[in-house]
Amino acid sequence: MENHLSVKTVPFMGDELMAAKDEKSGKIYAGVKWICDGIGLTTGQMQNERNRIHKDIVLTKGERNIVLPTKGGNQSVQCIDNEFVPLWLAKISITPAMKKEHPEVADKLVQYQLKAQKVLADAFLRHKAPSAKSKYRALPPVNHSVEILQKVWAAAGVDKKRSAAAVSGIYKQVYGDLGIDIPGAPVECDKTYDKEQIAKALGVYSKSGKPHSQAIAAIIRTLNIPANLIEHSPFAANGHSDDYDRYKAPVLDMVRDWITIQGRKSPIVLDKSYNVVFQ
Repeated sequence: MENHLSVKTVPFMGDELMAAKDEKSGKIYAGVKWICDGIGLTTGQMQNERNRIHKDIVLTKGERNIVLPTKGGNQSVQCIDNEFVPLWLAKISITPAMKKEHPEVADKLVQYQLKAQKVLADAFLRHKAPSAKSKYRALPPVNHSVEILQKVWAAAGVDKKRSAAAVSGIYKQVYGDLGIDIPGAPVECDKTYDKEQIAKALGVYSKSGKPHSQAIAAIIRTLNIPANLIEHSPFAANGHSDDYDRYKAPVLDMVRDWITIQGRKSPIVLDKSYNVVFQ
């Protein structure tokens, strides 16, 4: 790799993007392949995007081949200036067919269009570590935030044990940053699953290779699940803190039984048709 480049693997929405910063120019470049893989594009769609960047009168100005680490070793790969990423992604149309047949790809694409550029840029920012004094000053706002969160979680029906575990985790992280080790709350919670975890556990994937949480959600809506098997949780996927439902182990078995009775067929046809791949 070129010695004036800083290369980083950047986590984003459960995927890993590859980016490099040219320390001479300050420009940040994103690996095209990794973004296409993250969105869930097929090999053919990825090739179309490579061609688009190479031939588009504007996008080609941001194109650059950079040596990056790949599964096959260090290789020269197509990259695009991070400043051009929103323009490039905006040119990928979200068609009615994509929404119907691959809703998870359409959803992913929207998130990438809105957030990928900033996430890649932030990965190369040099953040100055706050002093211990400033951290102590931050404790009262943390206490206030926890108080608000507890009220919100209670109003949303979040399980009290989950709420206690979340609060314990918040303070453990805050005090850990100050070099103070505090024990976690001695709370035992039943194992629960979100829809994506159920999809992984049962081997229900989309054609793009992602866990098909939308299909699982559709199946769950058909089941008569007792309220005591559903939990609202303050923990959320992909860094977001919105409340969302989690399900206890018997629900996983109920979904498995439903799939078995239906003969593990694709598509799964409920409120709409879900093309799935069973693994």
